[in-house]
Amino acid sequence: MADPITREQVVRAIKAAEHGYMDPWISYFGADWRGVVPRYVLAAYGDDSGGWETAAAALTRWRDELAAAEPIDDTAPERLRERRERADAAQAARMQRDAADYAAALSAEEERRGAQLLADEEARAEAFHAEPERPAPRFKVGDCPRFKKGGAS
Repeated sequence: MADPITREQVVRAIKAAEHGYMDPWISYFGADWRGVVPRYVLAAYGDDSGGWETAAAALTRWRDELAAAEPIDDTAPERLRERRERADAAQAARMQRDAADYAAALSAEEERRGAQLLADEEARAEAFHAEPERPAPRFKVGDCPRFKKGGAS
């Protein structure tokens, strides 16, 4: 019996099948591949009517079965890569949300500042065009300042 086929080998075969390379995807399984692959993968390989889509579907099913049968090992390279990809996707989503929140806050702040600037400009224009207040008279009409020697009285 040949060595068991790993999920990584099946993933590489799926990529080859998706690109339409029918013969190379079988080569990922070694020389004794007919004894190790499931019957539905053999059927997909022999089925010329479905083409690469049938082969990719069969290989995907087999990959999922292999993944379900694998013991969970968090230090396995594919698990580490999957976790890193999920973390990168989550970080990208957080960054997009943060950027959207920042843009919304920036828009709100710009709107507030624009309204404040407009109000300030209107107040300045109103003050500029307003009639100046006349100062209160220092003397009543008819009053005449009296001068003494030495200064006003």
